[in-house]
Amino acid sequence: MTHCYIYGAGGHGKVVFHTLASMGKTITAFLDDKLTHEQRCGLPILTPADIQDSATYTIHFAIGNNRIRHALQTAWQQRDISAATAVHPRATCYPSTTIGTGNFLTAGSITDPDAVIGAGCILNHNSVVEHDTLIGDFCHIAQCAVIGGGVRLCTQCLVGAGAVILPYITIGNHVTIAAGATVTHDLPDNSTFPLPM
Repeated sequence: MTHCYIYGAGGHGKVVFHTLASMGKTITAFLDDKLTHEQRCGLPILTPADIQDSATYTIHFAIGNNRIRHALQTAWQQRDISAATAVHPRATCYPSTTIGTGNFLTAGSITDPDAVIGAGCILNHNSVVEHDTLIGDFCHIAQCAVIGGGVRLCTQCLVGAGAVILPYITIGNHVTIAAGATVTHDLPDNSTFPLPM
């Protein structure tokens, strides 16, 4: 039997737990660097040092921060530990959608035909990624955000709740888009939209 651990025992980890359980996965424990010797969702919270390296387990990295999630998932994959992908049964993924490893697609999320979702992404509740869109690795699309058709979203971007990116726009690396914003033009690397006042 392959054991599945959830790395991150915070609120996001609880949502991941219920998604994996709805997929019929058996979760062994949570892993966390701080919240140890407690329980979450009826499971123990262990430190990463408590488990032995073995090809018989996978880990889902339930960390909201894109940079930390990227660092953790990359480090564990270098140890030949696979990143578990969690796709809720009520997520809509068209057959021609490409889903990378270690992704989390919540209930109500929609990915349209020929969308490509990179590794380690979060598509939160009721988010929409329209046709022919490319989402780079380790992005977080928050609740009810809409990514228009043909958009190019580079790595480690955060699209806030309810934000809208109009079709065929390119968003650079490490961009933060505020909740409720409407993006009508390309955005460069390391930018925030709209600019803080």
